[in-house]
Amino acid sequence: MNIKESGYWQKWENLENELLPICEKLGRFPTRRELVNYGIKGVEAHYHLYGGQEEIARRLGFKTFYQQTRPNLKNFSFIRHALEELISETGQFPSPSDLTNKGFDNIKQAINKYHGGFEKVAAEMGYDLKYTPKNKFKNWNYVENELKKIMQILGHFPTKKELQSLGFTGLGDSLNRYYGGFRKVRQLLEMKL
Repeated sequence: MNIKESGYWQKWENLENELLPICEKLGRFPTRRELVNYGIKGVEAHYHLYGGQEEIARRLGFKTFYQQTRPNLKNFSFIRHALEELISETGQFPSPSDLTNKGFDNIKQAINKYHGGFEKVAAEMGYDLKYTPKNKFKNWNYVENELKKIMQILGHFPTKKELQSLGFTGLGDSLNRYYGGFRKVRQLLEMKL
């Protein structure tokens, strides 16, 4: 990554010379993450000098990633295509944090806002989630099924320490937070068995 001298980004010619080839390659104005991948860091702090990112993109003859994708976010085919590209890289359905780390917050938000959430989209695409969604522990059926699996392994209702040692700290925390504590949940499950 080249370190630019002070005032470098304050000259339109420098901005244009650095960004135009990237825009031409991508077919749109690059995201911050893409700029970093191309070895350009810190330029976005100077966008205000030229009227902002969208104005710079317009002057260069391109749209921003957001301008290009915004109309398509409600279209499931667009979301599916974007996710399939990411899946081809990793071999698994991306988590919300995967999308954020790759610069696809808009896809993450669209999945939740327009398409029923990550579980639904993954299921529609034939994938299982490799992570536990944040609200999973608010779903009693999920909690009950997980506890039953653990009880089969242990032969009894788990203690908080047992859940922690098995890597189910979040499950144990949810019993206290959402369901009245370990004792109440244990009694509820024992009545069902």
